[in-house]
Amino acid sequence: MMEFLAPIIIDFPFQLDVTGDLNASDYESALQTIREWFIHKQSAYEIRRNIF
Repeated sequence: MMEFLAPIIIDFPFQLDVTGDLNASDYESALQTIREWFIHKQSAYEIRRNIF
């Protein structure tokens, strides 16, 4: 799911690499970081709507 969200959420904590995988060396740590990011944002994140 993180790979689907990365390109569409503005200021998402991680980007995708050239193969489309999450650009993170530790997947579990990245997951924790993203969970904390969503908790901190509390629905105040923006979705890119002009890329589809």
